[in-house]
Amino acid sequence: MNIKTVFFGVALVAIVAPIAFAQPAATGGKQAPKAGAAAAPVPAGGAAGAQPKPIVHAPAIPGICVFSRENLAADSKLGAYVDQRLGQIQTNVTAQLNQANQNLDANARNVQALINATGRDTPANQQAIADIQRQVQQFSDMRADLQDRFDRTTRAALARIFAEGESFLQQVYEQHRCTVLLDGNAVRTVNPTMDLTPDVVKLLDGQTTELQFDLLPTQTQPGAAPAAGAAPAATAPATPPPAAPAAPAGRGAVGPRP
Repeated sequence: MNIKTVFFGVALVAIVAPIAFAQPAATGGKQAPKAGAAAAPVPAGGAAGAQPKPIVHAPAIPGICVFSRENLAADSKLGAYVDQRLGQIQTNVTAQLNQANQNLDANARNVQALINATGRDTPANQQAIADIQRQVQQFSDMRADLQDRFDRTTRAALARIFAEGESFLQQVYEQHRCTVLLDGNAVRTVNPTMDLTPDVVKLLDGQTTELQFDLLPTQTQPGAAPAAGAAPAATAPATPPPAAPAAPAGRGAVGPRP
């Protein structure tokens, strides 16, 4: 599976710079490499990308087993389905933000044209500038809200995968006659015969391969009225995340195209 959680960005500078409504986005001090710059030397010991030697494991230690929730999500059919569904949600959210971004850009260009024609200091134009600044803030709030909703949706879907898989874990644990169960993601390497994950994946694939869910609604503070135009409550995974599990590297960036 290819699920990731990274923040998405928006090229607002191109929209607001003509009227100087916002500061330029920070570059983080990074510079693009100069043309013709020398490539980094290849470390000693072989060419880059050389295949490592296979690990030769000692015999398995009786009673010690490992299980990886992240590998459960990555290798199961249910995890693949969730990844695909998150991709669809991501596409829809990105389209929504792209449309809002285009509308804001058009409004800012109209105000700029008005200022060029009649001057900046008229009361009407000052009001128009204030309106654009308000729209920029609304767009920023919308973007942050959609990112939060997408992140919570991802965590909830992963938690459901974990819950479905762990319902088989005790059965596999007892079949392997384990006495200790280690977190597979905290173990650098292990004899594959000590890993319970493939057996749990096989059982999960035989029972559940799909999970119906949609983008979670906006979170509201206790006692607060829902925001105007807020989407109605969406269908969500039945099991909430127990402790906000981290998503494996992959999908998560949603937002307007730069």
